[in-house]
Amino acid sequence: MKNFAELENFLVKEQSNKLVIVGANEDDILTAAKKAFKKSLVELILIGKREIILKYFNGSEVEIVDEEDMQIAAKLGFKFLINGKANAIMKGLIYSDIYLKELLKNRDRLMAGKLLSHTAVTEFKGRFLILTDAGMNISPSLEDKIEILKNAVKIANNIGLKKPRVALICPVEKVNTKMQCTMDAAIISKMAERGQLHIDALVDGPLAYDVALSKKAAKVKGVKSFTDVPGKADIVVLNGLTDGNVAYKSLEVFYDLPRAAILAGTTAPVILTSRGDGMDTKYNSILFALAISKGNEK
Repeated sequence: MKNFAELENFLVKEQSNKLVIVGANEDDILTAAKKAFKKSLVELILIGKREIILKYFNGSEVEIVDEEDMQIAAKLGFKFLINGKANAIMKGLIYSDIYLKELLKNRDRLMAGKLLSHTAVTEFKGRFLILTDAGMNISPSLEDKIEILKNAVKIANNIGLKKPRVALICPVEKVNTKMQCTMDAAIISKMAERGQLHIDALVDGPLAYDVALSKKAAKVKGVKSFTDVPGKADIVVLNGLTDGNVAYKSLEVFYDLPRAAILAGTTAPVILTSRGDGMDTKYNSILFALAISKGNEK
């Protein structure tokens, strides 16, 4: 699958999953949920202000839990997920810290790996591009970056990228002992080359952002690599939260590219979009979560 349209067509043919939305009190969230429901992609559990939800759904179509308190809503939502009554969970009009706090209370049941990371996906030059981490880890260590990379590769596998090309992003391509991100990238690349990461992916770095995504930039800069990553990256691992967040927000501000956002490193899909994200992003995030759920099943 190369884009959200292909992903939607694939999911229409699959059996629908049940999605619980925490804080379903917002127009874009409800519009996205309605679109997915009408296409028979999901069954819905909507937690929020019943009066608002009923403007979009009648009580016989979906399960509605009338709860406006954010903390109680989050607790109920994750309870549905843990008990197997929902296959995925989505953040609606609720503060991220409350949502994530409830997730971490259930880390034994909901964390698949050592670290949670924010994973964004967009369409770039006719194919999917994954960016990480744009919303969780502020200043990841070398060990953290390895886990972030592993999380992203698993996500890529679940949307059909069997051997993704991974670029470790830094300002320059040359290793500089005074620039820690280049040291980390070089170490991780060598570990991947030797099979120490136990992932099926091509990993290269340090690479500048333009070199990772543009064949022309890689050629002009004379970047030589033993991998097929420069100019063709499927996954870009940013150096920290500041870099990641700026790169993610730029997709909207400058390019208006279609995108989705989800947490990686969980046992079930946990959607984490910004309250400011539009309906399309929230709908794409539902598609992304359903694809991951199907991938986990397989």
